[in-house]
Amino acid sequence: GHAGDINITTDSLLIDRQNSKGFTGIFSLSHNFNPYKAIPTGDAGNITINAASDININGNYKSTHKFFGGSKTGILSDAGLGSAGKAGNLTIHARNIEISKEGQISSDTQSPAVGDLGKAGNLEITATEKITLDKQASISSSTFALGNAGNVTVTAPIISMDNASIKATAEKDSSGNAGAVTMNSSNLSIFNGGTISSSTQSKAYGNAGTVLVDVDN
Repeated sequence: GHAGDINITTDSLLIDRQNSKGFTGIFSLSHNFNPYKAIPTGDAGNITINAASDININGNYKSTHKFFGGSKTGILSDAGLGSAGKAGNLTIHARNIEISKEGQISSDTQSPAVGDLGKAGNLEITATEKITLDKQASISSSTFALGNAGNVTVTAPIISMDNASIKATAEKDSSGNAGAVTMNSSNLSIFNGGTISSSTQSKAYGNAGTVLVDVDN
């Protein structure tokens, strides 16, 4: 079956990895955890978060990628191995959003379903004041298989990126397309290797998407 949607309305949200060895945060996952049986699963759920004030995500430099939804920190919806469906969309609104130390907001797919049937989710991230990403933090939608990556839209009056990334990616050996990336801001700053991109990696057979940056400054 399908994973359920997650809807959160709160004054503020703090996700802090601290010393945990496992996933820390909010996620919806479609994944076959039994490597010995082909048990196809449905779609991962959509995640909607509305915070009246701030959202803070601190990964504490402990993210790994052993499996989808594994040792990560943040907010994510993934269609993992054995999934027959797609990942969910992420819609996040707050006054300020700060992501640091490998924290992430992401939607990825390893689904064998082709194109949009097995796609990663779209991300719509909006802050009314400021979005800050630093220390290898990321906002991303990626495909590792046959489905397409989702589109990524980030909107805030001020966006600051320091050694961080906002991206849509078709990863190595995938055949889906990368999604489009759209940035809307009055003041955008990128430092120390920060990147905004839609790209295909080595041996990826899909196409990169468009990148649109609408900035007043």
